[in-house]
Amino acid sequence: MVIQLDDACHQSSDAPDSPSIVLSYQSSAGRRGRPRTEINPEFLSQALDLRGPSHLGPVFKCSARTIRRRALEHGLVVPGQPVYADEHQPDGTITRTFTSSTRPVSTITDEQLDSLMTNILEIFPSFGRRMITGRLKTAGYHVPRARVTASFLRVHGSSGAFGDRSIHRKAYKVAGANSLWHHDGQHGTADV
Repeated sequence: MVIQLDDACHQSSDAPDSPSIVLSYQSSAGRRGRPRTEINPEFLSQALDLRGPSHLGPVFKCSARTIRRRALEHGLVVPGQPVYADEHQPDGTITRTFTSSTRPVSTITDEQLDSLMTNILEIFPSFGRRMITGRLKTAGYHVPRARVTASFLRVHGSSGAFGDRSIHRKAYKVAGANSLWHHDGQHGTADV
């Protein structure tokens, strides 16, 4: 009876009007290896507008990499630039040129960074390095970690290693010196 009550508790009072939407399915096509995961392209295009591939993995029951591949196959996203390009030189050597997809580092001076740091710490005095970096990114500045740390030390000064962390010890009152001692192992009797 308890099992039936639990089942009734988890059932919806309204039955679905139509079958559920098939978001992804496995197709083997008669070849060896792992079956290919096919994803509904209409739903994938709408889902990619709301979330990234890593968040959509559990929805489609596949990896984020598979979602990126299917989005490229369906023309929903544009492929990124290659990581590097090889150029053949007239003398026979090959020159490899690397490209980056990250934003360029901001070219603000130390004085400008210190001014921004002062403004941030006046409003948010308990911010750490990561929160300060995030605040700078929302303001449009991409600043390396070392520069943020150096600016923080110039503006705020050196932070204490442990701050105000005093040790609070609890006072015990017991009958005797060994009354607190207790051994939790070997409670059973040994057959000798």
